[in-house]
Amino acid sequence: GVGIGVGRGGGVGVGGVVFEPRMLLLEFCKGVMLREQQVRLLRTLSAASRSGSSLCHQLIMGAGKTTVVAPLLVLALAEMGRVVVMVVPASLIAFSRRVMRSAFAPVLHKPAVNFEFERGDRVELSLLRR
Repeated sequence: GVGIGVGRGGGVGVGGVVFEPRMLLLEFCKGVMLREQQVRLLRTLSAASRSGSSLCHQLIMGAGKTTVVAPLLVLALAEMGRVVVMVVPASLIAFSRRVMRSAFAPVLHKPAVNFEFERGDRVELSLLRR
């Protein structure tokens, strides 16, 4: 893993060490230490979002996509004044919702809502206002 705060962009520097508050918060709340690959991916995805680019990235099973990367990315993008939509297969809806609701629950109160929508659904103004 990456030592706390070492080499993380966008954070606060203290004595040559850079601390990224959201990453430290997740490490504290979940009792984990982020892996270097996760930190690099978060930087890459955040930079793409800031520049208005689209980006897709694949990680192997067990690399922390749902439990580590997604909550941090959602938090970072939501702080940019955006509504963040996470699309998952039906089999992962309950698990993903639980992860999103509990990731920062001890210190932050961010809602995670379930919005069911299918390609064949008719889009009406009432649906958009939900």
